Amino acid sequence: MYKILIVKSYYVSLVETEDAINYFSLHYPDAYISLVANLFPDEYQYVVKNINVTEKILYGPQATKLTGFQLVKLFFSLHRKKFDQAFVLIGKVSSYDYLKGKLLAFFSGAKQAKLYYVATKQETTLDLFGIQGYRNKISKILFVTVKGILNLIGGTFILITITVLFTLFIVLPMKVKKILSR
Repeated sequence: MYKILIVKSYYVSLVETEDAINYFSLHYPDAYISLVANLFPDEYQYVVKNINVTEKILYGPQATKLTGFQLVKLFFSLHRKKFDQAFVLIGKVSSYDYLKGKLLAFFSGAKQAKLYYVATKQETTLDLFGIQGYRNKISKILFVTVKGILNLIGGTFILITITVLFTLFIVLPMKVKKILSR
C-alpha cells in the first residue's frame, strides 16, 4: 500500500488543508494518507470527520512549545511507518515559518519529501538546507575515510612487520656476534 504523509502547519488554513487532502485522495486513490496537523480547537471536528484521511495525528496551537524530546519522539513514530511520500503544505510561498513541517517531512524517513503549495497546487522536492544533494558526497567521504584508515592500519602493520624482521635477522645477529667475539 502506498503511504503518504501530509504535514499541515499552523499557517495553512483548514479550507486549504481540505483541498489538499481531496487533491491527494484523487491523485492517489488507494493510498494510506496520514495527516500531522497543528489545529485550533474549533478545527478538530472538521478534520476528524474527513474520510479521506486514514490516520490523524492532531495537536493544538500550544504545540509550538513542544519540547525537543516530544519532537524526536514524533520523528521516530513517523519514521517507523515508512512513508513513500511526505508533503508539507505551504500557504505563503515567501514564508520561512515552515521549519517544523519541513523537519517532520524530512526526518519522517519518507522515500521522497515534497513541498505542496496550496494556492497553486504545485509540488517541489524538499531539499532541506541542501542536504539531499550532499548525501552521495557524504557517503563517498565516509568510504574514502574508512578506506584511508584501513590503508593506514595496513601500512602500520607492514611497518611493524619490517621493524620486527629487521630486528630479528639483522640487529640481533650483530649483537650476538659482538657478544661472542669478546
